[in-house]
Amino acid sequence: MTSIQTALLSKAVQPVGTPYMAGFENIALSGLGAVEEMISRVKNYWGGMLERGATTFWEAYDPDAADNDSYSFYGRPFGKSLCHAWSAGPAAFLPMGIFGLEPLEDGWKRFKVKPDLGKLTWVSVTVPTPRGEIEITIENSVISLRIPPAAIAEYMGQELTGNVKLPYCQMTRKN
Repeated sequence: MTSIQTALLSKAVQPVGTPYMAGFENIALSGLGAVEEMISRVKNYWGGMLERGATTFWEAYDPDAADNDSYSFYGRPFGKSLCHAWSAGPAAFLPMGIFGLEPLEDGWKRFKVKPDLGKLTWVSVTVPTPRGEIEITIENSVISLRIPPAAIAEYMGQELTGNVKLPYCQMTRKN
């Protein structure tokens, strides 16, 4: 475990306080191979917003805040934005963190797929690109890829195009 990973996982380090910054912590955890911890934090943090009735991403989230205090920010009652685009980190970092999706050439002409599901048993993602949508589903030990025209996916040493179904076996992603 690296010193960065140790610091991120430590209870001694104060929480960042905003979903925007929590997204960067999750990107770091994923990059360090702590995918299971990243998934747990997403469930607790963004899932906590959902449990409180959120239908959009909040500007800030404090799991310990009660009742109307959940909506206070900067010392102002009900001062929190409840629809804050900068807090939508999971939409960006989950495809990278779980699927190992990474563009290798401009416009996603060539991209890498290197999944690490942690303990998840089923996942699916659609990523819009200039060439069309990349769609990936992993279920029942099968990875299904829909690769846009004029794009190439690199997966387990293979170059793939079109619609592909292959056996999937869990492996831990190392950078």
